Amino acid sequence: MKDQSKTKQGLIQELDSLEQRIADLERSESDRKQMEEVLRESIETTKALLNNPTDVIGLVDANGIILDINTSGAERFRKPVE
Repeated sequence: MKDQSKTKQGLIQELDSLEQRIADLERSESDRKQMEEVLRESIETTKALLNNPTDVIGLVDANGIILDINTSGAERFRKPVE
């Protein structure tokens, strides 16, 4: 086995390196969870804004085509059925 040829110092350095990698991964996971929470809050805020019954809010492209509109806007701009 090639690990038998490693010195004690080499194994200690490898262990230190692995411990550092674990710490880095744990920080990365923590950062990812924090970003997911920020994104979730942003989505909730956006939905709350879009679904405010008194305001018309929409997303329009460069050609003036409505890409998305909240319920209030859709009701306000809905053509009457004849």
